[in-house]
Amino acid sequence: MPTTLFLTLKTFSATGGIEKMCRIIGKVLDENNTTSDTNWLLYSLYDAPGDAVGNLYFPEKNFRGFATAKFSFLLSVLRKGLQSDTILLSHVNLLPIGWLVKKVAPGKRLILLAHGIEIWEPLSAFKKKMLQACDQIIAVSAFTQQKITEQQGIARNKITVINNCLDPLLQPPTADKKNPALLHRYGCSASDMVLLTLTRLAESERHKGYKKVITAMATLQQQDYNNIQYLIAGKYTETEKQYIEQFAQANGLKNNVHLTGFIPEQE
Repeated sequence: MPTTLFLTLKTFSATGGIEKMCRIIGKVLDENNTTSDTNWLLYSLYDAPGDAVGNLYFPEKNFRGFATAKFSFLLSVLRKGLQSDTILLSHVNLLPIGWLVKKVAPGKRLILLAHGIEIWEPLSAFKKKMLQACDQIIAVSAFTQQKITEQQGIARNKITVINNCLDPLLQPPTADKKNPALLHRYGCSASDMVLLTLTRLAESERHKGYKKVITAMATLQQQDYNNIQYLIAGKYTETEKQYIEQFAQANGLKNNVHLTGFIPEQE
């Protein structure tokens, strides 16, 4: 029976897009486990051992958190990796340990998930060599696929594009009207058109496009579209917060662009 070892940095101890993707992949692996035996395991470097307790994605028995114990993680991955058919890496930073398993046992299938910015810029010569050892790279978009080919020299036929999906456990909203408390909190009215971007805000993340949204809003405002409010939700660096606020003010949108900081998922 083919077996898979799925390696992550974090799965449950953070709320970012990569972590959510890891949880969903765990669910998919579990749904494809058609026998009573466990044919896959998830090892997380930074999660604590109890972080999977009560999760709805997959059984706790499939999870092991190492709570930053890197040496223990390394030994466990080598031991279990040599017993597995496929090593699935959730991030390029896990490439060295995946490459090491592949070096010891060349017959193992090594697959890397590529999300975006972490693999868009040229890697070191050694990391590129390790990247070449992957049997397959799964990119979240055609753009990232193109970047990997251009910057890392990976043949396009080794890169499969699988777009991110909606969380299958996501509960659709039940309210049919905008929440008055949230409207009040962020300075919006019920008649406003509300745009939302959910992202981490940092100087290195400006490619995500929130600056372009503000520029488009300024153009629309000149055409008398004055009821657009833009919420940018997510943690931010103080430098980026000041940059966005200054950019919004320069475009006449000081009262239309709102940085909310972290918002609980239920909201």
